[in-house]
Amino acid sequence: MIKQGMNILEQNEKNRLDFNPQLKQINFLDRRVYKRSEGVYYPSVTTILQYMPKNKFFESWLKDVGHNADLIMRRAGKEGTQVHEAAEALVKGEEVLDG
Repeated sequence: MIKQGMNILEQNEKNRLDFNPQLKQINFLDRRVYKRSEGVYYPSVTTILQYMPKNKFFESWLKDVGHNADLIMRRAGKEGTQVHEAAEALVKGEEVLDG
């Protein structure tokens, strides 16, 4: 269990978390990769997902919401960014405030 104020990078007894502060994020065109070591790069999850085929449920949703789709996706993107930032703060042992 992660407790408030706990830095899970320092208290990582089982070595389940591999965090390298020198990890390099590289953005180019519409892609993002992370350099792990010399010559080893991993694509971001977002980069991978943008190439996944959209299924019939997405197409149906798009028809249902129509012109609101862009607004809904931007709002969801902002919420996703907040979740990522909160997760990163927790990993660093920082306090995450509600609201």
